[in-house]
Amino acid sequence: MLYTEPYQVFIPVKNEEKKSDWLESDKAKIFTDLSAETNVIVGADSMFDVFQQIKDSVSGMSDDTICIFAHDDAYLLNSADYLVQLLETTFSEESTGFVGVAGCKRLKSSACWWDGLGKDNPNNPKENNLLGSIYHGTDILHMHPTYYGFCGQAHVMDGVFLAFTKRTLDKLQLEMPDYFTGKWDFYDIYFTFQADAHGLRNYVAPISVLHESVGEGALQDGWRDNREGFVAKFGKWLS
Repeated sequence: MLYTEPYQVFIPVKNEEKKSDWLESDKAKIFTDLSAETNVIVGADSMFDVFQQIKDSVSGMSDDTICIFAHDDAYLLNSADYLVQLLETTFSEESTGFVGVAGCKRLKSSACWWDGLGKDNPNNPKENNLLGSIYHGTDILHMHPTYYGFCGQAHVMDGVFLAFTKRTLDKLQLEMPDYFTGKWDFYDIYFTFQADAHGLRNYVAPISVLHESVGEGALQDGWRDNREGFVAKFGKWLS
């Protein structure tokens, strides 16, 4: 596949000060090395609004255009050359949906993708349902890995880093569903679940990301409410 568009990178931030901070940080460097077009989205109403803005931004581009979404506190540790090779190999198949760093093979009835963490042996892929890894910490000198399992095809994935094409985005319902109340939660499950339902293949890939957050969102009311709404809507399709 020949990519005629530069990579499109999208980073949501709360305000202009956060935008300046991010653009001046080391987190932005790999995207400069990629010769990517970086779009810092300021003050979106929700994460669903962020993805609608992404869709609007790439609407006139090729279906093969590769988009990268990442949290503003996520630091990619791989080189640009490595990331290009990995993404262009993975997206050479039009059946690829999302590429991410962590997720699960099948979403369980809890609708919590990391259900089983600490119980299943992550080095036994026959028994373990989880995939990938994420580093957590404030910087590269103060970080620790959370290892979920091997890489491979995923049902749903975590949203700290997601790569996808315009083709995939155009297949998805991006509006916040009426059974969600949290504006910033469960978008990752909702979107990657849809991609799988459309017959696309999501992949957890060997991409190293340092995430400054340790996932506090899962403790918030919005996350819990959205999880309950998702289970009520799709529970019969969960394992």
